Amino acid sequence: MLVAMIDNEERYFTYHLIYGLDTDLITEMRDKFELYHKRKVIFNQSFDDNTWVMSDEKSQYTLDFSLLLINYQFVVRQNMMVDPEQMVLACKVYAMIQFGVHALATIVSSLRALYQLLDKLITQDIQTALQTMSLSVLHALADFFPLLDSSSETILYIQDVLDAIPPAPRANKRRSLAPFVSYFRFSDVMTQFWEHAESEQMIRFFPLWLWWNLTTIRRCDQPSLH
Repeated sequence: MLVAMIDNEERYFTYHLIYGLDTDLITEMRDKFELYHKRKVIFNQSFDDNTWVMSDEKSQYTLDFSLLLINYQFVVRQNMMVDPEQMVLACKVYAMIQFGVHALATIVSSLRALYQLLDKLITQDIQTALQTMSLSVLHALADFFPLLDSSSETILYIQDVLDAIPPAPRANKRRSLAPFVSYFRFSDVMTQFWEHAESEQMIRFFPLWLWWNLTTIRRCDQPSLH
């Protein structure tokens, strides 16, 4: 089951179960597009643009949906029995579903995975195409095809194959902690700030102050010896 994270300008989140590409979902993803445009993550002003330029402040990325209307129009229409414009819409919605959940590079990779599959379908049958694709590419496609409203045997076969693939293993990585002296210094900064903060600043930063005092390692100062 695909789940969409819906966020807003107040930066709280709701999660919606997705059963298909319906009007409500499209509207929510259009609104989410506008939100990420305001946050300067997406440079385009319109959801309807067929090429999106995005940035994560370190790198710039491009999602080019126009290839579905040019390079892959025949494959989409004949093999998958989906209107190319509808495929473009599904890809845009799927991309927006991933915003706030995955890195931009991952979102771009999921579209590339679809293009890789469509490339193979130009010259191969669906069974051969899927057999020659890597697991990482197949994992990137796992949640996309349920969005398509099609009774195409190709799409149904793809869904059956993807459903049978075990989930991608999660890397067993633990985050590295900063040296303890950094925590102590931050604690000193927090204490000094709070002692001199104005009322408005206290109200604004109270959640941070509360979180720090509930979760931090408290330093025990050594008593002075006389």
